[in-house]
Amino acid sequence: MAQTGMREREQHPTDEALQNLVAGTASVNGVEFFPALVRHLAIALGVRMAVVTECTDERPLRARQLARWKDGQPDSGLEYATENTPCSAVLHGGGLCFYPDHVQDQFPGNSFLVAFGASCYLGAPLFDGAGKTLGHLYVVDDKPLSDAHRAKSIISIFAARAAMELQRKRAEDQIREQAALLNKAHDAILVRDMDDTILFWNEGAERLYGWNVEEAIGRATAELLLKQGESPNTDEPWKVLLDQGDWSGELRHRTKEGKDIVVESRWTLVRDESGRPRSVLTINTDITEKKQLEINFLRAQRIESIGTLAGGVAHDLNNVLTPILLAVETLLSKPIDDTTRDLLTMIESNAKRGADMAHQVLTFARGAEGGRVLLDPRRLIKEVEVIVRATFPPSIRLHTSVPRGLRQVMGNATQLHQVLINLCVNARDAMPGGGILGITAENISLEEVSALTHPHAKPGTFVVIRVSDTGSGMPPDVMERVFEPFFTTKDIGKGTGLGLATATGIMKGHGGFVEVSSEVDKGSTFRVYLPVAEPQPDRRVEYRRRLPRGNGQLVLVVDDEGSIREMARKMLEDHGYRAITAQDGGEALALFARYGHEVKVVLTDMMMPFMDGPAMIRAIEQLDPMVQFIVSSGMTGNEDSAMTISNRVRGYLPKPYTAERLLTTLSSMLGASGMMERRADRSLDIILEGNNSDGL
Repeated sequence: MAQTGMREREQHPTDEALQNLVAGTASVNGVEFFPALVRHLAIALGVRMAVVTECTDERPLRARQLARWKDGQPDSGLEYATENTPCSAVLHGGGLCFYPDHVQDQFPGNSFLVAFGASCYLGAPLFDGAGKTLGHLYVVDDKPLSDAHRAKSIISIFAARAAMELQRKRAEDQIREQAALLNKAHDAILVRDMDDTILFWNEGAERLYGWNVEEAIGRATAELLLKQGESPNTDEPWKVLLDQGDWSGELRHRTKEGKDIVVESRWTLVRDESGRPRSVLTINTDITEKKQLEINFLRAQRIESIGTLAGGVAHDLNNVLTPILLAVETLLSKPIDDTTRDLLTMIESNAKRGADMAHQVLTFARGAEGGRVLLDPRRLIKEVEVIVRATFPPSIRLHTSVPRGLRQVMGNATQLHQVLINLCVNARDAMPGGGILGITAENISLEEVSALTHPHAKPGTFVVIRVSDTGSGMPPDVMERVFEPFFTTKDIGKGTGLGLATATGIMKGHGGFVEVSSEVDKGSTFRVYLPVAEPQPDRRVEYRRRLPRGNGQLVLVVDDEGSIREMARKMLEDHGYRAITAQDGGEALALFARYGHEVKVVLTDMMMPFMDGPAMIRAIEQLDPMVQFIVSSGMTGNEDSAMTISNRVRGYLPKPYTAERLLTTLSSMLGASGMMERRADRSLDIILEGNNSDGL
């Protein structure tokens, strides 16, 4: 009985005892406060466990126990999810939460309540001054609370005190964190008075600008961070700051070493107790590299857009050029007079040149290297001349001297353009005040002895292209290193030192080389040596006379361009084939179903409305798995994807294709398939002959 009475007195202390408990809690601060709080709360309510927590997220879905008193002893806290616990009702309900009995039944599956043998639960939220939930205070016992009204009053008193302490704790933690981070922050943090005089300067500002604290304090930011005589141009930021209390934007500053940088600046107005502006907190973040990355990214996006546009233009242009080339070849194969032949040859040459130009634009825009082709150096130089005259300042006068009779070279047009443009840009940069840029070319023969002076040269005939300027020139020590990667005489941010190194690599890959001569204040001359290509015999007439012919095989031509369909049909019929045409995949399927196994080859475009080439190929394969396909496309780089559509795709024709290439491809395919059919027929004959000898 005595023990029972003692427990009842612990559960129901006198008002004086309760006041002493509250006073004892109020007299404790810091790390000792929360353990004392839950101990006194457990005693005041006579419960087995009391807990105080703080929320660890904004929603709040998780809580961390700051202190716990359980069965007369302090207990270690833990972090836990509040879902499926009575704590969730406290944190989200906004007021006291009381389960007088059978709390386990309200939260089935809560293992803690079951293990504890919990019967009642009483919890109170902890709010800050703005009404935000910071945490909660709760008690749990294995028997119902006898005086609910009194228990609610007591926990409310303790909760109010706990909320004040938790708010103070968070404020102190925030101050300590901010104090520790101010000097560790990567950003430059400074405080200025209203006259723009610097009052505070952190270590981040030292690292960014190069001025130490002693040099910065007491000086104006305009004096410290701008070029001498440069206007600060901050009238608008100050106006916004005074009107709205803060401002943010980009500013251009200069470091102690004279380096120009771009910062993202955030200004906050600090007021005194009476509300008058007192100082400005400024946080500056170096975004110089970020701005450069943005410029590079936008440039890459532009290049990508140009590539997409060029792809569409090239596709349409190739569709236009294909029937022209087919028509010219068809006409050239007929008896015509010499004047007409010359005109048709000129048309053919210009159509092929147009196709080359479309391919070159697409290759350059997409960054692809492309293959090596026979090139005319005069044409290369002419194209570079057009670019220079359109983009270089008028103070740069361009003189070119390119004689007739230059030998042709084998090379990659995009890469050689890159070399010549790079040399011209370097010449322009060497003449900031203007001057003469010269481009000349000639054929030259290197003998065995002279070739020995060039590490990568071999004896032979070369086309040498000279790019000269009347600029500042280079001293001998610079000339020795001018082709080294990353070596540059330009200011930081104005050159990578890779241009001439890249040019050297390109020329080495072409079997040529680059050499330089220069004299200070008299200019420089770079000489690009390209080995001439071996002369190629003109077999055009011979090929046209010997174009392969068909033997009445039926070819289905599928293309959305009517002129291509008709010219391909006419050309095929003129060379021994039968041809039918369709303008899209749907019409092609209908024709194929009508003509059945007569169709030996389907020549189809990749890109068509309604049903494109790949979809049509797969559909026709279902009707006849033995039919063969030739795929054509006006888009560069589609060959790999085209050949993977089906194992029955046996040929690829990039537009604009010629009659020679189409007929040769057809002849090769039908010849191979015919041979296989003859072998299959011969094998069947052998089998039949064997059967006859055995039993018939």
